[in-house]
Amino acid sequence: MPDNIKSDVVLNRPDILRAEAELQKTRIDVKLARRDFLPDINISGQFGFSANSLSKVFNWDSYIASVGGSIVETIFSGGQRFAWLKAKKYSYEGMLESYQKTILQSFQEVNDSLASLKFDTEKNTNSITRLNLERKNLELINSRYENGLISFFDTLQFKGNLASQEKQQAQSKTDCLVDTLSLYKAVGGNL
Repeated sequence: MPDNIKSDVVLNRPDILRAEAELQKTRIDVKLARRDFLPDINISGQFGFSANSLSKVFNWDSYIASVGGSIVETIFSGGQRFAWLKAKKYSYEGMLESYQKTILQSFQEVNDSLASLKFDTEKNTNSITRLNLERKNLELINSRYENGLISFFDTLQFKGNLASQEKQQAQSKTDCLVDTLSLYKAVGGNL
């Protein structure tokens, strides 16, 4: 497992990508609401030949061209447009805050998972060390028993200590595996 994770990995989480898409959609809605303030301009052009006799129909002297434009503006909907734009801007600001909150939560989840993994890995390493020491201690106890220095009851007590230490080591290993899965989930599967 890595000791640190680049922020690019965190920014590719599915929840962050979804929040970015929603933010982009809301941003486009604001642009469309702002565009509604512009007047509609229609430009039309015509050209052709106009002649009063058949012999001059396709003569360049009878060529006519015209370009025209019209501006259409709705006068009585200004207040509605301002309200619509303001609503879209507030919606965008809300989505921006939600996006920032999603990013902060994501970094917190990754940081918490990394911290738990480091702590439990160190705990597992210490547990393995203690387990190895208990095994060596049991070997010494067994040799003492064989030499008649201690009773069988004392050896059973040390065997119980070893079993307890093996159980703790198995639990600490399980904690490390769970923390690894938690980190994998926190980065969106991009380790």
